[in-house]
Amino acid sequence: MDQNKSLFKKKLAVIISIAVSFFFLTFLLLLLGMFINNMKQQEMLKTTDKFINFKSQVERLIFTNKTLVQGFEAYILVNPGLDEQEAYTYLDNLLSKNENQIRNIGVCQDTTIIWNYPKEGNTAAIGVDLAKVDS
Repeated sequence: MDQNKSLFKKKLAVIISIAVSFFFLTFLLLLLGMFINNMKQQEMLKTTDKFINFKSQVERLIFTNKTLVQGFEAYILVNPGLDEQEAYTYLDNLLSKNENQIRNIGVCQDTTIIWNYPKEGNTAAIGVDLAKVDS
């Protein structure tokens, strides 16, 4: 009978140690899964942050340039008798800090280009009717 009790205790000890080992293994796998998930979330947040920063920079660039062009448009409307040299001087001052962003500005009457800044290299565009250009 003592031998049966001893065998039972050994089997019970093996079963308990297997159960405890299984519990710790499950616990460690859960911790590992949580750690990996946390790392993925942090990477996603970094990527999202980079995207939002890039998007805001692009939007700022677009709105800044749009505002500059709208300022020139308002200047033209306020000064209907604007001569070409005065317009070039105004645009030189307006675009001096943004030369790499806005390369040229064209003024159209209906669909025909009547004026271009800078004039050098763009004189062929003056007089072109954009409605007649296929591309």
